[in-house]
Amino acid sequence: MIWNIKKGLPSFLLPNNEPTKKRTVIFGYILGTILGLAPAHTVFAIGYTVTLLPSLEGGYSGVSATAISDSGYVSGTSGLTSGVRHAVRWKGNVITDIDSYAIAYGVNSAGDTVGSTMSFGGAFLYDGNLTSIGSGGSAKDINDAGQIIINGTNSSGNTAYFYDNGVLTDLGGLGGQYSTADAINNAGQVVGYIYNYPVSGQVGIRHRAFIWKNGEITVLEPIGANGNNGFSGMTYAKDINDAGQVVGTTSTDAGTHYFLWDNGNMIDLGIATIQGNPIHINNSGIIVTRSVLYNNGVITDAKDLLPPDIRSEYFGFSIVDINNAGQIVGNGLKFDLTTYETEYNSLVLTPIAACY
Repeated sequence: MIWNIKKGLPSFLLPNNEPTKKRTVIFGYILGTILGLAPAHTVFAIGYTVTLLPSLEGGYSGVSATAISDSGYVSGTSGLTSGVRHAVRWKGNVITDIDSYAIAYGVNSAGDTVGSTMSFGGAFLYDGNLTSIGSGGSAKDINDAGQIIINGTNSSGNTAYFYDNGVLTDLGGLGGQYSTADAINNAGQVVGYIYNYPVSGQVGIRHRAFIWKNGEITVLEPIGANGNNGFSGMTYAKDINDAGQVVGTTSTDAGTHYFLWDNGNMIDLGIATIQGNPIHINNSGIIVTRSVLYNNGVITDAKDLLPPDIRSEYFGFSIVDINNAGQIVGNGLKFDLTTYETEYNSLVLTPIAACY
């Protein structure tokens, strides 16, 4: 059901009299700036339109979203009743089949989609045509300039690659045993982690988050070492916005937490996790993990972002990504306690109002 916010009346049908899979509600955090509880210019979404993403075989089950671009394209997979999974791309309620036995991991504002397929035995780019990029591996992310990061192998083992206009650059070990890339921003900065980065006088596993651009590297040191004497702790960088702010996971003396790195400052967000868990940040500095949205110190449970009538339908809801328009994409699980049937949905939450 779509509720007309201005008139307060329900609209039961879409044009063409087709039942809708979108629902809108005013809810949540209308406090913030209005009551002076947050800094000026802080943006708070107070309502979302929720769109279910369709599957290739009709209906809305068996899909899994992986990323959302600033223009609202979504990458992911759709499973068939045969058990075969296809890499797909969505825009609104339109689904595009990219390839079978494949996974799409990233998409940019033009809809160019990257991932991994068995057709090539490795990384692909889909821009209306399916193209093999690199040699093996898996393409993880693509920016609006068409620059791509790929995780693959070289003669020494695993490595991250930077792909730009047909040129493949091997990042190598970046001072450690090997590198893995997780995200790229529109400035061409790449983030990920270095496996077994050497730290003088320290022992144990020493993974380190990194920022890479044009051969220059910044290594992000952990906040603490999880209280283990002699161990250096670990950091993993998972995302970077266009301002160069980085989010990821870090060892602290209180355990593993999510961090925000901002202009050389390593900030503990105080949210417990395990090393390498996903976390994303948009250009407004709004951060999402699988389970929460973090905005200027205000933490909101992922499921509480759903309008109440939809929230009650889901056993669980996990956030996947957030774009610069504040749209959130996530995956939800429905579980029928009577029939014990499960349904896996992907949902796009589009803000419908904000206060500043």
